[in-house]
Amino acid sequence: LVITYNYLYNKFVQPVINQNEERIEQSRAEGMAEGRAEGKAEGRAEGRAEGRAEGKAEGKAEGKAEGSSLMHQKWADWNSRRLEAESKGIPFDEPTPNA
Repeated sequence: LVITYNYLYNKFVQPVINQNEERIEQSRAEGMAEGRAEGKAEGRAEGRAEGRAEGKAEGKAEGKAEGSSLMHQKWADWNSRRLEAESKGIPFDEPTPNA
C-alpha cells in the first residue's frame, strides 16, 4: 500500500507541485524585472527633474552675481568720471548708471 502511494504521489502529485513552483518562481522573476525597470525609469525621470531645477537655480544665481558685478563696475566707472571732472572743475551732468 505504501509503495503504491509513493508511486502515485511521485507520478501524479509531485510533477504538479514542481510545475506550480516553477510558475511561481517565473512570476516572481518577471515581477522583479518589471519592478526594476519601473524603478529605473522613475529614478531617471526624478533625476532629470532635479537636475533641471538645480541647473535653473544655479543659472539664476550666476546671472544675479554677473548682473551685480556689472552694475558695480558701471557705478565705479561713473564715479571715476565724476571725480575726474570735479578735480578739473568741469561740470558733470552725466546721469547715474541706473537712471
